[in-house]
Amino acid sequence: MVIDVPSDLLIPVDPVLFEQVLINLIDNALKHGMPPIEICARRRGAMIELDMRDHGAGVPAGSEKRLFEKFVRASSAPGAGLGLAVVRAIVVAHGGTITVSAPPSGGAQFRIVLPAEHAGTKRPSSDPLAGLPVRETAS
Repeated sequence: MVIDVPSDLLIPVDPVLFEQVLINLIDNALKHGMPPIEICARRRGAMIELDMRDHGAGVPAGSEKRLFEKFVRASSAPGAGLGLAVVRAIVVAHGGTITVSAPPSGGAQFRIVLPAEHAGTKRPSSDPLAGLPVRETAS
């Protein structure tokens, strides 16, 4: 697995739900694709792009949108056809989008685009807890 994610990149997501997104996409790549699996994330202006790519046969032409529907399966590999539908629902709930494409060199590439900031929230310019005194413990 190849992972290219800047160490300072923060993505405002529910960690439990987004863990399920990553699990489903990796599981999908393992079932339907071939190594290496590549995960890349970067900030693009007000958005964050997260790409997951494998090097298998790719997605069947014309099925790109249908793959995110419930009970749709792209192969005879085990599964109920719910994984990508769950991924899409979680991504949309976070204000994002997900697409799949077939890169010219083969495989499947899933791209998630999410807002870099939650709508209506501002990050503090400094950590308000940093100035609080630390209580000494008795030994």
